[in-house]
Amino acid sequence: MRMGRHGQPDEIAEVVLFLASDKVSFMAGAVVSVDGSLTVSYLFSRGLGATDEHRKEADSITAIGQPLFLDVAQSVFCNRPKVSTLGCRKREGNEQGCMEYSTDFLNQLSVFRTERSSCMNFSLQEVIEILERTPQSLELFLSGLSAGWVQCNEGEGTWNATEVIEHLIESERTNWIPRLEMILQDGESKPFPPFDRFSHLNEKTEKTLEQKLLEFKTVRTENIAKLKKLIDPDQHLELTGIHPAFGSVKVRELISTWAVHDLTHIAQIVRVMAKRYQTDVGPWEEYLGILKK
Repeated sequence: MRMGRHGQPDEIAEVVLFLASDKVSFMAGAVVSVDGSLTVSYLFSRGLGATDEHRKEADSITAIGQPLFLDVAQSVFCNRPKVSTLGCRKREGNEQGCMEYSTDFLNQLSVFRTERSSCMNFSLQEVIEILERTPQSLELFLSGLSAGWVQCNEGEGTWNATEVIEHLIESERTNWIPRLEMILQDGESKPFPPFDRFSHLNEKTEKTLEQKLLEFKTVRTENIAKLKKLIDPDQHLELTGIHPAFGSVKVRELISTWAVHDLTHIAQIVRVMAKRYQTDVGPWEEYLGILKK
């Protein structure tokens, strides 16, 4: 009856992912065995019709599937050191041969399911803090700089600081808020329109960098106001829409990406500007990690 082979980590991890998802919202009080029918084989071997050979084999079985399940679960979701293998034990005096999990194991499993959300750091207020500061930070950092600083790039096909600002403006107009509105209105009934990350390169404008920074600041302020009005953290964060490439995505994930997108492009601007002086720093390049990225 048993499958006659060892389980693979992916076979455990797939079940972990399922049990940690929203798809188990109506599951309660269930035991999911991921052990290649080890437990079922044990129960069968202790029942009617089992031979002495079956019983002898069953007595040597130690159920390790569920502790392994917890090990994988904690590693996958929190990157924490794996818990020790706690094991399961047979219930003394039980002729049916049912399994009884140790109290320590059950407690650890309960703690994992309760605390796995602690692996997530999302807070709408924290995101807004970043979104509010990005235009101000870029304005203070870039305004009035020499053209050499704001027009340098990392080579053909890369962006300079001015082009990054143009990309941020385009994202504000066609990406974040429009997609949030689509999720709230349409859910997964239709996918987001594709976002062209390079469309700003096709738009020639005579605006100065300072004017573009002001435009970014203005549209960002408007979008933050819309974000606060649209999203109730208690109701909307787990709603989903369809990304044209990724499939199902959550409101929480989209808003998180908005903040990290800001940080990504701030880091990009700083890196590009630093590399402009890569040869000028001479031997100190060895100690300047930003020049090695």
